[in-house]
Amino acid sequence: MDNVIANTLDALERNGIRTAYMGSTIAARRKILELIPKGSTVGVGDSVTVRQLDVLDALQESGRVLVNLFSKEISLAATKGEIGRSRRRAICDLTLACEFFLTGTNAVTQDGKLVNTDGSGNRVAGMIFGPRKVIVVIGKNKIVKNADEALYRIRNIIAPQHAKTKK
Repeated sequence: MDNVIANTLDALERNGIRTAYMGSTIAARRKILELIPKGSTVGVGDSVTVRQLDVLDALQESGRVLVNLFSKEISLAATKGEIGRSRRRAICDLTLACEFFLTGTNAVTQDGKLVNTDGSGNRVAGMIFGPRKVIVVIGKNKIVKNADEALYRIRNIIAPQHAKTKK
């Protein structure tokens, strides 16, 4: 683990955010499965980082109940018009009633601040209100020097990627 990662983890801890460094996606997936007991309810915030871990299927297959507004089934049903705006909102509300909330973040500053923008508010709401246990998965690519760099990353890296994938 390099100094930037170690210092960022220390800053998060100083800001009251418990951390665990995992050196690989396999270790991160294993840690999430360890942190969330079987039978627990898990709300999911939209996150490329979480999807890249392939942890959602593993959670569901091993006895956790997922509430995931962004699952393939719900997304397809919404595209076909089978799930309207009010039902999507109800599903989003259910994520806030879960025991756990699992998501990613847009950026984390080296002084230990999570920086997010959110199109619908589901991820940010889940991080700050609702589930008492929140797991935020952060790749080292998300670490930036300060809030200005975080906003630059959101505008110039994340937003263009979302524009391509969320047409």
